[in-house]
Amino acid sequence: MATFKRENLDLFLSYGYYRQLFTDNMFTTEFVDGFPVYWIRYRVNDLVLSKSLKKLVYSTDKYYVKNYRFLKIDENLQLLFDRYKNDIAPFNGIDSLAKAFDPGIDMFDTQLLTIEDCGKLIAAGIFDRGKRTIASILNYYHPDYKKCSLGLYLLIEEINYCIRHGFSYCYPGYISPYMNKFNYKLRPDKNAIEVYDVQNNYWLSYKESGLASNFDKSCLY
Repeated sequence: MATFKRENLDLFLSYGYYRQLFTDNMFTTEFVDGFPVYWIRYRVNDLVLSKSLKKLVYSTDKYYVKNYRFLKIDENLQLLFDRYKNDIAPFNGIDSLAKAFDPGIDMFDTQLLTIEDCGKLIAAGIFDRGKRTIASILNYYHPDYKKCSLGLYLLIEEINYCIRHGFSYCYPGYISPYMNKFNYKLRPDKNAIEVYDVQNNYWLSYKESGLASNFDKSCLY
């Protein structure tokens, strides 16, 4: 199987394409379940965390242990995902992590970020690594730690991973004013977010995109 070169991943991501689970393909879309979606990315070197998010990072780093390694699906990762999936409804249809990721194991440079509490796996983040970018694919956590905001922490830690390794962008997927479950992706720093303009093949700042007013109204849906 041919390897998907890291610079190629950078290129595809820059054109609004993303890894498709269960395959070794890239895909893009403008609609999910009939609602419009918008691909975003963070300019990581321009991102400034709020005091509350800095506090979240500090407290999580203080009490829990994080580790990075190449992705290899094991029983612990699957059991944690099952607990997370059963607590979240509706979910995106992933049942088996092995089936979702195995087709691309040899294609993509896929990394795993894990969070442990006294040796117990409580959160996991899976992301693809390009040459100058990363794509956050799946973040999940143990339901007992819901109040710890570990999903948001994983995303911020992936952004910090970019900064530490000299990467320029972190791609967290898409957002939609009609699906509030994606709104957490706006929290790291709206001033460092860019939105992909599909019609013009161009990245706009979140402010220039005009989406802010739509998300201000998203509580209606």
